Amino acid sequence: MSEEFSDAGTSARKVPAIDCAVLERVLSAGGADLRADLLAQIIADLARLEAGLRGSGAERQAIVAHELKGLAATIGATALADLGALFQRLVENGEDPGGLNDLLCAGIAELRLFLSREATLAGPA
Repeated sequence: MSEEFSDAGTSARKVPAIDCAVLERVLSAGGADLRADLLAQIIADLARLEAGLRGSGAERQAIVAHELKGLAATIGATALADLGALFQRLVENGEDPGGLNDLLCAGIAELRLFLSREATLAGPA
C-alpha cells in the first residue's frame, strides 16, 4: 500500500511502510491540540531512538530497538517494527546486525519526515 505524499490529510494518502489508518486512529484519540502534541512527542521519541541506535553499545542498542519496535507498531509502521525486532534479536544473541542499524536509522528518518509534514498540517503543538 503506497502512494505519494499529498496535503489532503493522513486519511487520503498512504506512505510506504506505514498504515495510515492505524496512525490516524492513534492521532485522533483526542482533539486537535492533543493531535499536535502526540505528533510532537512521537517525532521527539523517534529522534531520541535514532540517536540511541547510532551512538550506543550493543546492550543499549537492544533496549532502544525494543522501544522502537513498540512505538513503530503502535503508529502503524509495521515494517520498521519488524526491523527493530530483528535488530534486537541479533544484538541480544551477540550476532552482527551488519547494515541493519543504518537501515533502521534511515527508516526512522523517513518516518520523522512524514510525521513532521503531518505536524505542519495539524498546526502548532
